[in-house]
Amino acid sequence: MSKMLTLLKPLTLITVSIFLIHILIFKIKTLIEFQQNFQYEIWFLYLISYVFSVLSVVLMQKVSEKNFESTGFVYIVVLTIKMAVYYFLLQPILVNSSENNIEKINFGIIVILFLIIDIVLAGQILNKR
Repeated sequence: MSKMLTLLKPLTLITVSIFLIHILIFKIKTLIEFQQNFQYEIWFLYLISYVFSVLSVVLMQKVSEKNFESTGFVYIVVLTIKMAVYYFLLQPILVNSSENNIEKINFGIIVILFLIIDIVLAGQILNKR
């Protein structure tokens, strides 16, 4: 359990700090009006990404304790499910926001940030042995 907490604590701290910076950026007057037309709220995208990252860390840690050889496969399965969810979340953004590129960029930044975080955490779990 303590191994899991050592991975979840930095994940939570990084997520909260990036979220707060992201929210502060969107407090700029020119970006406020764009945010009002977003398909999804910023907090919703962060919540989904955070939940999938926690799920990934918990599953990989549990599997690595019992069957270390399957840990990478668990990461790939969770990542595939995460990408499928992102695909379905992205569809309304692509259809409804033909002139609003800021929402597309915002979505892409959140996805890329959490992919980097997931890769770092997966690397830490896989490099334990």
